[in-house]
Amino acid sequence: MKDLIREFRNLSKLAVMAFVLALIAVTGHALADSDCAGPAVAIKTTKIDSMDPLESRIKTLHDKLKITEAQEGLWQGVADAMRDNARNMGVLLKRIKSEKAADRNAVTDMKAYGEIAEAHAKSIKNFIPAFEALYDGLSEDQKKTIEESDLRF
Repeated sequence: MKDLIREFRNLSKLAVMAFVLALIAVTGHALADSDCAGPAVAIKTTKIDSMDPLESRIKTLHDKLKITEAQEGLWQGVADAMRDNARNMGVLLKRIKSEKAADRNAVTDMKAYGEIAEAHAKSIKNFIPAFEALYDGLSEDQKKTIEESDLRF
């Protein structure tokens, strides 16, 4: 039973972090692309990291896992899934954001929330095969890094 609870916690953490990652990536792009992104935003983002937030996260994960040359193909699948998920979420959020404010109400907001939740579930389903393939190809030390740390995708 404890193993089942631990697995559920790990999956829940992974799902939440994937969603948060997608939102962070989309928010970063939205700020950079929006009319309200003035010099202060650009300077602040540049100081933190000159790379795209998603690409920075992908690089950080790659480095922390110490992906080997032999694992690069599997890693590329994970990175591509992360990029696809962020791109898809970005398109959805941009569409929702662009809807006329006058037409929005509690019902349309709930519908939008439902669309985001569905897109999140689809993102996780898209991510799992690539992540599973990578995970199966990791060394025990690499798996331990994922299991015992706050390393999230």
